[in-house]
Amino acid sequence: MMERIDSTLKDILKRMGLWERYMQENFIREFNEEYAARFDYNIEAIKFRKGILTIAVKHPALMNNLMMMKPGMIKKVREKFGVALKDIKFTRMKGSRT
Repeated sequence: MMERIDSTLKDILKRMGLWERYMQENFIREFNEEYAARFDYNIEAIKFRKGILTIAVKHPALMNNLMMMKPGMIKKVREKFGVALKDIKFTRMKGSRT
């Protein structure tokens, strides 16, 4: 019964053109659950569009470190989440002051 509901919901979202958006938001939520704690909640995935993941970062020094780690992060995220990740962009977290 639950499989039928899942399948029906998926079909409805696809017909409405919302399935891809749902999957993107689901990936962002899962990424934040997995990675935000590793960085003491100083990062947050905020957008995933056209294969580009945008991550807000609280501290400039952490942003520099993440930029150096980017190739490895891309590979790990692809493997762990099975997404077609092309690149990661970093931006300053809104409201952060350092």
